[in-house]
Order: sequence, then structure tokens, then C-alpha cells
Amino acid sequence: MHLEQVWNEAHRDGDFATLDRLWDDKIVVVVPKMKLINKSDGLAMFRSNRMRFLRYETSDVSTHLCGDAAV
Repeated sequence: MHLEQVWNEAHRDGDFATLDRLWDDKIVVVVPKMKLINKSDGLAMFRSNRMRFLRYETSDVSTHLCGDAAV
């Protein structure tokens, strides 16, 4: 849950250094009616301030333990 909060705050604050650490090199972001966004494209958008969020939140979060991993 803490990692989810860090993720949301980084998106809201445009913290591309944190996003760079959190995003896998092979991440692909899918946004309806937009081209697929890879890590370098996403980071470039945050660096350019073309994408700004006033609010970035997660809702309806639940966790499930699968052995020694949480999903």
C-alpha cells in the first residue's frame, strides 16, 4: 500500500526521478485513443510538463497474499 501511495504521489507531482525508479524498462502504458507509451516517452512527457495531474489516486484497492508475494 505504501508503494501505491509513492506511485500516485510521483504521478501527481511529476516526479520523473521516482517514476524512472518505479517503472520497469519494458513498461507500456495504454491510454484510450493514444499511441502506446513506453518508459522513455512517458518520462519525456513528465519532464516537458505536457502531462500534469492535480489529483492521482487509486480506488478500490485490495491485496491478496500468494505465497510470499502480495498482489
